[in-house]
Amino acid sequence: ANVGYFTLAAGSAGCRTIAFEPQLIPRTMARASVALNGMGSHVTVHSCAIAAVAGKGFVGNGPGWGFNQVAISPINEGDTDLRPLSDFVESDVLLLKVDTEGFEDQVVAGSKEAFQKYIFHNVVMEVKQRDMPQRRHMLRQMMLDAGFKYAYNYLEDYDFLTFLQQGSHLGRVLTDITDIIRNSQYHVPLAAEDIWFTREKLAFVG
Repeated sequence: ANVGYFTLAAGSAGCRTIAFEPQLIPRTMARASVALNGMGSHVTVHSCAIAAVAGKGFVGNGPGWGFNQVAISPINEGDTDLRPLSDFVESDVLLLKVDTEGFEDQVVAGSKEAFQKYIFHNVVMEVKQRDMPQRRHMLRQMMLDAGFKYAYNYLEDYDFLTFLQQGSHLGRVLTDITDIIRNSQYHVPLAAEDIWFTREKLAFVG
């Protein structure tokens, strides 16, 4: 969740929102924003990190809150609780946002049970090392497990003030990469780290 920008965007739309932030300072800021905006009845910010299985780990020291990585403890010790996403999902999901600085495979592995039990309508995921074969395999398997029909590469366009203001302009920053992911075309490079998986074809994408 980091400081909760997307958490608040979802909460302000009235969505029941579950967020995760293992770093103390940004988590405190996110929780404070939730409280100050009166969203506490439908928005929760958990202190754990999402991983394949429950355990313990550490948050590494990166250049900033948005770049720190989670590391799993081989001896199940650490200051960060790890939990699979399936422990928290109890209904269909409109949107799952994943931005974990290289920990995406752990998040996906911990979501398989939820993917099979509930309908996920959209997943927006930042994927590090996106052109590596094992990452392409992970994305393909997630598409199959979750029942997604389409995948789009999302190139962040900072000409606009906010993500939400891009609106009708999304067509020019999205590229259909469904065949690349579904057919494991490892030789075709992806333009950006951000990928949007969905069940319905986006009509405004050229």
